[in-house]
Amino acid sequence: MPSTKACNACGETGHMKTNKRCPKYSEKDTSKPDIGRILKKKNRTNAEQQIVIEYTRDLLKLALDHRKAQMELKRKWGDCVGRLDGFSQELSQATLMLIFNHRLGDMTCRKAEPGDLVSDIYKSIECKCKTCANNAPGSCGGKQHWDTLAYLNATGFSENKYSAWILRIKDTDPRWDQFKRAEKNKGVHLVRPRLDWKKIEKVFKDDIQPIYEGSFEGIFADLTPQTVA
Repeated sequence: MPSTKACNACGETGHMKTNKRCPKYSEKDTSKPDIGRILKKKNRTNAEQQIVIEYTRDLLKLALDHRKAQMELKRKWGDCVGRLDGFSQELSQATLMLIFNHRLGDMTCRKAEPGDLVSDIYKSIECKCKTCANNAPGSCGGKQHWDTLAYLNATGFSENKYSAWILRIKDTDPRWDQFKRAEKNKGVHLVRPRLDWKKIEKVFKDDIQPIYEGSFEGIFADLTPQTVA
């Protein structure tokens, strides 16, 4: 029996928008912004940048809610609940992108395809994020290459504390060799557990550039953009 409810797309009865009988069946849903397209766009409008900020806020709220629920389970059951989850790749990339946009004044920084981020100034950007206060190393696959390495320390995200730095040393620089190991029949790759952040900060201490320290909302605070070298 045909539905007597009105289709929320065309207003006619007897079908819904998901039915091919609907004259608007093939039309794209314009009720929500195309965030995928906006993230990949450089020099976004103010309205588009506000959408990116709202998107990142929503991802952060999800991460905060999830961490709170995990902590409650951990208090009840101890370590048997497993390790705490960190930021999603989407959240860490979006947060770093906003830092590039608002703290470095680089509005060309956007989502790469493929890869993490890309910029007319910093070129290919590899994003790494730490959200747990332990000594666990970072990982990097053999096919990952960068012009700039961006690191977000979000271990204090539950207390709204963040810091970030960038390292404009290409992955092909010979100084990275000490973080690599040879794997049989695979050549040389950056792999776990050699990507030690403390060691990286020591080896490249003269090249690492701190780019942010503060709260999440502080990323968008009014300020004179820093000069990009």
